[in-house]
Amino acid sequence: MQSDLAISNNMNEELTVQNNQIDDNSAQNHSTASNTESLVASTLNAFDTRLKQLEEPEEKTLISKIQKNASFAALIIGILLSLISLFDIFWNKPQEALFRDTEEFNKSVNAVANLRQNISGAVSI
Repeated sequence: MQSDLAISNNMNEELTVQNNQIDDNSAQNHSTASNTESLVASTLNAFDTRLKQLEEPEEKTLISKIQKNASFAALIIGILLSLISLFDIFWNKPQEALFRDTEEFNKSVNAVANLRQNISGAVSI
């Protein structure tokens, strides 16, 4: 009888341990579900905050205006410098060459004229 009582006590203890384990698992599952719900709620709040920040109009300072228009200004300056360079290559340089060539021609003509005068002056003497 004592052995039956010991077996019965052992079985009761095992059942109690199993019930405690089941209770612990259900509490953990409940807390996991609660943690998941709070994680989803905090994620949605973060998304709402980001969306509100994006929808709010931002203050336009002088620096932000300059930064937004800097690429356009750089493009205009680049085009302007390119046009000045093209003008210099196709207009100023040919004119300078023309003036230089004209000056060389005039020097040559003057040298020939002086030589002719010298020759005709020497012959007439």
